[in-house]
Amino acid sequence: MTPEQQSLYESMKTGASRARLEPNREVILRWRREGRSYRCIQHTLAASGITIRLSALYRFVKRRSRPRTITPSTPSELPPPNQTESRAEAAPEENQVPLRSRAEMVAQRESIRALYKKVAFVDHPPKKEFVFDPDQPLINKNY
Repeated sequence: MTPEQQSLYESMKTGASRARLEPNREVILRWRREGRSYRCIQHTLAASGITIRLSALYRFVKRRSRPRTITPSTPSELPPPNQTESRAEAAPEENQVPLRSRAEMVAQRESIRALYKKVAFVDHPPKKEFVFDPDQPLINKNY
């Protein structure tokens, strides 16, 4: 590394956030939870001296509003493969949907097909179609 690059590297702030919106993160996220539009938030921030594009504001909110998923970092944190149970072997829980037999699934599919094939009846008679009569004028006199 050249001395110029070294001095530039040392002069840079460490740990500072690159996002201009980070100091206002809680306020922006609260505004979104309250239902304010991105454009309204953009105008409010512009009034306080922070200019940002709508797409950047959207990405900022999207990335910071969802909770982060924690994935196991080491294989030791994963459950052993022999202790996992399949759905059929697992004890039924309160919220778990019970498994249906093949006959029940076939009956359900047939009832759905029957509903799709059901004919819809129209309660009113169809409107009369226009019939051209060369002896009658095309202009309606009721207007």
